[in-house]
Amino acid sequence: MHLDPLPYRTQDDDDIFDKAIVQIARIDKTEDGGRTQTTVGEPLYFEPPYGHERETFREKITVSWANPEHHHVINVSSHTGVPLSFTLAASRQTSLSQHSVVIAALIMVVVYMLILLEVVHRTLVAIFGSMVALFFFFLMHNGETESIRTVMLHQEWSTLGLLFGMMVIVGELSHTGVFEWLAVRLLVSSTGSFCRLMVLLCLLTAVASAFLDNVTTMLLIAPVTIDMCGILGVDPRPYLISEVILSNIGGTATLIGDPPNIIIGSSFKEVGFLDFIINIMPCILLIAVPLSLILMLWIFRPYMIMKEMPELDTKQLKETYPIYDEPRLLIAGTSTLFLVVLFFLHPLHHKDTAWLALISAFLTISLRIHTMSKTSCAIM
Repeated sequence: MHLDPLPYRTQDDDDIFDKAIVQIARIDKTEDGGRTQTTVGEPLYFEPPYGHERETFREKITVSWANPEHHHVINVSSHTGVPLSFTLAASRQTSLSQHSVVIAALIMVVVYMLILLEVVHRTLVAIFGSMVALFFFFLMHNGETESIRTVMLHQEWSTLGLLFGMMVIVGELSHTGVFEWLAVRLLVSSTGSFCRLMVLLCLLTAVASAFLDNVTTMLLIAPVTIDMCGILGVDPRPYLISEVILSNIGGTATLIGDPPNIIIGSSFKEVGFLDFIINIMPCILLIAVPLSLILMLWIFRPYMIMKEMPELDTKQLKETYPIYDEPRLLIAGTSTLFLVVLFFLHPLHHKDTAWLALISAFLTISLRIHTMSKTSCAIM
């Protein structure tokens, strides 16, 4: 629907607002046989976008058709000096749609319960929950279904693209031995103190989660932690729980460290990588991380003082956990550094973070394949 600008508007028209109004009104009959209009719901206001950018937003008005004698009209008016256009779509819904929020909440609770109970694999549980949600959507819309294209648009493709790109790069880093190498250096630096070892492991996890991804970071750090606890002969659970908590806290410091942050960054163009660094990272580093470390040390203090750390053969540990693929580390490390620099330069290029991660992942794989091809040719 297109709305033309006001042809008579001047700079002195202070009583006219720069907005367009969409209202749905119900036609009611009066006692004398006349008709009146009663507004249904709140009116929708929208105004011209700033600059030449196109703004997209969705508003919904629900109208009850219980009384067949009631007729409804749509009133649209523009009080702007520029042309506007918008899309208006109507769909028929059943009475079940009045409880859509409750149904969605129940589906989410059931999905989370099944994931926690681990009765079925969590991937199948998530797919099952989405199918149930689509089934109720089908019932609410009186048997009408959305196209596959529309259903696919409901997904956060920017979030999935960023996670995929980051996991490809982190997957390359995980095959170099760099995380095991760092963990052994931290173990040696703990100098016989379990408390110092926990602090160092948690700090490593928090920093890695901020610039990689908290889920992927834990998948890499957890096996190393279990191996180290096996060498020391201690229970790994206090260290793993502390690392999980610090991983979540560290991940909230940046745009790419936590899936909710990624969703926020992809949903609001004005929120970028530097906004998280400036506004959130100081609170995380100065308040959340120190307090969490103190809390973890206080909770797990009995485990820390239960026994003394045995003497370790540091030379053997360093030989057991070396960096075993230096060319791969060079490629993946350079790509990671390049990607982080691009994130910091987001206010200059304004490119979607998902594209940056995917391009970096593509370069990582391409350079890796090129290096393997050269190595194969040298061997032959």
